[in-house]
Amino acid sequence: MIIYQTLTHCSICKGKSFDPQHCLQNAVANIICSIVFGNRFDYDNKRFGYFLEITNRNFILAGSPVGQITNFLPFIKYLPGPQQNIKRNANKLLAFFEEAVKEHKSTLDRENLRDFIDTYLVEIEAQKSNPESTFSEENMIMTVADLFFAGTDTTATTLRWGLIFMMEHPDIQEKCHQEIVQVLGYDRLPTMDDRANMHYVHATVHEIQRFANIVPLGVVHSVTKDTQLRGYHLAEGTQVFVNMTAILTDKDHWKFPYEFNPGNFLNDEGKFFRHEAFLAFSLGETSVLSTLVCVIHKEALN
Repeated sequence: MIIYQTLTHCSICKGKSFDPQHCLQNAVANIICSIVFGNRFDYDNKRFGYFLEITNRNFILAGSPVGQITNFLPFIKYLPGPQQNIKRNANKLLAFFEEAVKEHKSTLDRENLRDFIDTYLVEIEAQKSNPESTFSEENMIMTVADLFFAGTDTTATTLRWGLIFMMEHPDIQEKCHQEIVQVLGYDRLPTMDDRANMHYVHATVHEIQRFANIVPLGVVHSVTKDTQLRGYHLAEGTQVFVNMTAILTDKDHWKFPYEFNPGNFLNDEGKFFRHEAFLAFSLGETSVLSTLVCVIHKEALN
């Protein structure tokens, strides 16, 4: 659905070849905006376009050799160089969120909460007497930032891989199309309830996430206390990465581990089933942020 809406409203398509990255990021970011800010932005909104530009620039910088070296050798962030642009861009984004919070505070109606920021502001007030509360404006702004950073690029990248896989496998694309027409017809949009009757499409979405494997090392976790694991000593604070690639291509768990095939998520009757080895983004205890990111992905992929 998000792909259809994006390509329909994108002003640069018009029957010509184009890079869908900007359009998809715009659409996905707008979903997050509706959750966080309570409203969406027009695709040609200059303020929103500037926000997306900074966000995308930081993703590119973070994944560049300079960004990777900075992660490996943190002291580099104190030295002059292109890595300083990451911090500058981050500060601009935080200023964008701070402005939104300031606007929400001035128009807050506790009887009619509009979005995530309103709800968080009310909770900050409710937790004022709790000395152990972690609800604060600073935490709220950083949570909003995390939602955009964690939800925008991952979802847009997943959708881009989906487009590639559909082009490479027109037979799978056609099966998805036939099932969509069979369930929805031609005169209505899909709803969440339709998923129960769209086994092949549901399996295809999951297979896109498995085969694309856009977070191959998962989300970094940290050991909270000294731990013994299979003969290895992991000291408190040790960072742990999960080899998602090994899990998502394990021959003992997948019928077609090395090929794009929705059959990995279909049982013998052709019904969708969620595979126990399907861990698209991470492994370990799930935080509130991870849960919200999963919600964003589900909203975008339906």
